[in-house]
Amino acid sequence: MERRCVLNSWSKEEVRAVIRYEWARGVSGTEIHNHLVEVYGPGVMSKQMVRRWCRTFSDGRQQVEDIPRAGRTCTATTDANVGKLFLELIWSRDLPLYFGFIMNDSTMETDTLIFEGSACQKRREN
Repeated sequence: MERRCVLNSWSKEEVRAVIRYEWARGVSGTEIHNHLVEVYGPGVMSKQMVRRWCRTFSDGRQQVEDIPRAGRTCTATTDANVGKLFLELIWSRDLPLYFGFIMNDSTMETDTLIFEGSACQKRREN
């Protein structure tokens, strides 16, 4: 009796943990990919990426979480962060930077407008 169950939601770390477990049991990358597709569906991860993770674990990597790397830092826009920025701008007074928020009534999404001098940059917030 073959059990087929498709889970609709999963995280990268969860899938990588399954790959690590199956790799440790000696299962091939192709078989691991087939098992992942049976459980998580066809969009889970490509066969090539499963094989790459198997090689990575073979090379000694232990963790399944992303490793921080150089480049653009992760940022988050929260009310607390915006409030801190606003206070910094008020107290510094040396930056001609102003910002405002516009709520789109039809989509209920927030746009952040950042004005620097005469230029205006619009950033979508979800």
